[in-house]
Amino acid sequence: MDSQVKLSVLLMILVCWASPLPGMTWYIQGGTIFTGDGQVIEEGIIRIEDGEITYVGISLSPPKDALVLEAKEKFITPGFILANTRIGVPREHPGDALSDREVTPGFRVFDVINPEHPGFQTAVRYGVTTVNVMPISRRPVPGVGAIIKTGGGPLTERVINPASALAVNLVQKNDVEEVRQASRGFASEVAAILEIREALTEAVRTKTTFEQGEDTPRTPVVNGHTAMLIRALNQEMPTFIYARTSTEIERGMSLYEDYRFRPVFIQPRITEPVWERFRSSQFPVIIGPLSTPKTLPAGYQDPLRLFRHLRTYDLQFHLQINGVSRAEHGRVHQLRYQAAQLLQAGFSAQDVLSTLSLVPAELLGISHRTGTIEIGNDADLNIFGAHPFQDLAPPDIVIIDGEVVTKPNRSNR
Repeated sequence: MDSQVKLSVLLMILVCWASPLPGMTWYIQGGTIFTGDGQVIEEGIIRIEDGEITYVGISLSPPKDALVLEAKEKFITPGFILANTRIGVPREHPGDALSDREVTPGFRVFDVINPEHPGFQTAVRYGVTTVNVMPISRRPVPGVGAIIKTGGGPLTERVINPASALAVNLVQKNDVEEVRQASRGFASEVAAILEIREALTEAVRTKTTFEQGEDTPRTPVVNGHTAMLIRALNQEMPTFIYARTSTEIERGMSLYEDYRFRPVFIQPRITEPVWERFRSSQFPVIIGPLSTPKTLPAGYQDPLRLFRHLRTYDLQFHLQINGVSRAEHGRVHQLRYQAAQLLQAGFSAQDVLSTLSLVPAELLGISHRTGTIEIGNDADLNIFGAHPFQDLAPPDIVIIDGEVVTKPNRSNR
């Protein structure tokens, strides 16, 4: 039986598992393993026990009666991660109807995610195993995101973190037609920044009072507005700063300097006046898509050129498919096309893979669980029939928490 036939037969066996039994052990053997942290293992082997990676290397021999998925001439990568997406968020954002408040960090997008949203199935098909879903709103501080696996059991079993990142929206007006709906109707940029600063300052006062042990009202509940801001100030979660223009970026940097949260800048158009500050502070960036529409306004910075700058300055960046579109699940297939563009632009395959796996895992604080193929991490894996950034077909097999979540049909070939 040749390797292709054997792979197909074993894939059929694996797909028949509704869920791996507790303690179940199986192996993936013979493929080229891109671990995601720069290491490449030829003809390697991965052991999976109860949904977790317990071995990766070349020196292990499976027992004779072990269940082995032969992956010779295949390529194995970590599951991809989207760190800034709106998959699963209702078109009409319920956070906008919460109250008259402009700053609502206590709103959790996790509470309104639709687990049946077709975007999750699309993400799985193209190898995206984890997403960080962020709120989209006109508010200056619309709420916090949620990290979930794209496949597996019920939503409560797929969630990694129901309060993953604080959103701070400094974009006064989007000038790209496709994302104009994200522009808030807030009357004044000055009023917006004042609202943000007032809320952060109050959170600092509350945090200081608690730390000093003074008599205070009871600690705010976990999903309270002040509690979420305190978590951001404690750097327990990143703060996603949505800022495009130089002025908006400068305001984001000023907030960071005054409040010292953990910033991640989303789709900034970094110009020369702010390059040095980005370089000295090593602010991470989430940016994309690379394929810019013809309708972009004059002066919009070419993303590919920006990626080269980011690499030159050794800044951490994550490649995303879109910044704000609610319909972006239809664009997931573009993720590896854009990765291939980076490869053609001179980035190494390891660098490209890192932008899709390790970097977003580190930005979100989940690298101890996913983003690389290493012992102790969840078994979130993609198996490709050809080099993942040269042949752009979907992965043959997608595995989440040790469970095969794709089906062996022609559309996945």
